[in-house]
Amino acid sequence: MPLNHEVIKKRNTLLKKFNLKLIKVFDTNDHEDYKDVVLVYDKKDKKKKVLRVGEHRAINFFYSGYQGKNLIIPKIYQINIKDNNKYEMEEFIDGKLLVELLKKQTAACPLDNKYLELLIKVFWEFQIIAKEVKLSKQEVLNAKIKKHLEQAFKVMDLGLKVRVEKLFSSKSVVEFFTGLNYPRKWKFSVDNLILTPDNKIGFVDLARAGKSFWGYDLGWIFWPLWFHFPIQEYKKVREHFIWLENLFHQVEKHKPAKIKKINIQFSGYLLILERIIGAMFDFAANISHARKITKSKQKTKAFVKFLNKLLELTLNKIEN
Repeated sequence: MPLNHEVIKKRNTLLKKFNLKLIKVFDTNDHEDYKDVVLVYDKKDKKKKVLRVGEHRAINFFYSGYQGKNLIIPKIYQINIKDNNKYEMEEFIDGKLLVELLKKQTAACPLDNKYLELLIKVFWEFQIIAKEVKLSKQEVLNAKIKKHLEQAFKVMDLGLKVRVEKLFSSKSVVEFFTGLNYPRKWKFSVDNLILTPDNKIGFVDLARAGKSFWGYDLGWIFWPLWFHFPIQEYKKVREHFIWLENLFHQVEKHKPAKIKKINIQFSGYLLILERIIGAMFDFAANISHARKITKSKQKTKAFVKFLNKLLELTLNKIEN
């Protein structure tokens, strides 16, 4: 990306304005050229900070930060929410991206149990603390459901398509996905969460924090991993489905007493369904992260078969 790019120029202007030393340029701008993220050293207070240009944190979302039992939200030092000059400077969280610590992924164990348990605890902690924050509802899900289904049907087995159409004619199912009343971090995935030296999870990239349907963040624990399975793992659908069921058993196990009762296991099947449709949509639309699959005919065939079999297992549970 050339240095005279508009967002790069804004970043360099801010470095001078706040007397910051550039330490590291992250690869954000390579993928999303409307923003730029850098690690800096503030010469004034002698602290490392993260400067994000081109977007900013959700309005009034823990600007003072949060230090919890399992979760850390960095505080904001500077923020500008004007459309033509968005930026924020936030506290630097020491640690590593969780994705850098994962072992080779398998269908039966795509995520180490210790990390899975920690993410579930963080999910619940966030559900409790974020209830005190006024969050925006960022998606019109009726339209999004229709859009995603249209693309997903292109790779869905015909018999399964009929069953999915019938399912989404159910008022209770549609209401589940359009009930935007629960906090979501977005995106709650291993490449967007920091594991600190004291084994807490640090949140970064909070521009799209808001409200969504129950458990939205939980889907981000597992579905991005599907695109990274070695090809032989796509045959182990039942093993993976058992792992997914166990994930929601663990979610139920760690539910705080103060959280109102919810049918977590059934909701879990709906979340798996939603993520399968989302993955099919990404595949059919050839979204950037799907190209690692679509560039190989062999992997394409295995991946589509994997998603359809996973969908069949999920529908069997929802319909019974």
